[in-house]
Amino acid sequence: MRKSSKFIVVAGALAALAVPSIASANVAVDNGVGHVDKGDVQSALKWNNSDFDKGSVEFTAGVTKTYDNVLTCGANADNKVVHVISTASGTGTVNKTPVLSSNGKQITGWNLTGTDGSSVTVSNDLNKVMQATFTACLPDKPYSEMTPEELRRLPVKVVTPATPTVTLDGLKVNGIALPNTPVVAPVA
Repeated sequence: MRKSSKFIVVAGALAALAVPSIASANVAVDNGVGHVDKGDVQSALKWNNSDFDKGSVEFTAGVTKTYDNVLTCGANADNKVVHVISTASGTGTVNKTPVLSSNGKQITGWNLTGTDGSSVTVSNDLNKVMQATFTACLPDKPYSEMTPEELRRLPVKVVTPATPTVTLDGLKVNGIALPNTPVVAPVA
């Protein structure tokens, strides 16, 4: 019985070494929504518990706002519908809510709820939209040379979205990149 117990312990230890382990990171964030553990912030910022207790954290990410502007040309241009995509990029603050330990006093991580993009002060490129109206509906002549009949071919409807689609990429804490997980650690 004793030999088999030692064999099982040794076999179990070898099996544990053979399987790649998951790094201790618990950053599971998709498009600015998810969870970040305290330990991941401490590792990224090289903070010990004392530093952590004294410091504050801000999560940021690259933000891209995408506007899908829809132009509908007049009947003289076959009611052609054209989508003019306008994108703008910047960096934005990601909304966070601390997750507390069972005693309610210590932060163990943060739940991230994305951003509405309001911290990125870029907007829809309406100049691009207006230029596209001529290309889409009157591709053969500059505006200054148009006749009244040709001007009637310009879009009868331009729909510019009030709110863009916002996507986030490159999560950071206090300016330091955080990896998303699971990260497979190499076998030692």
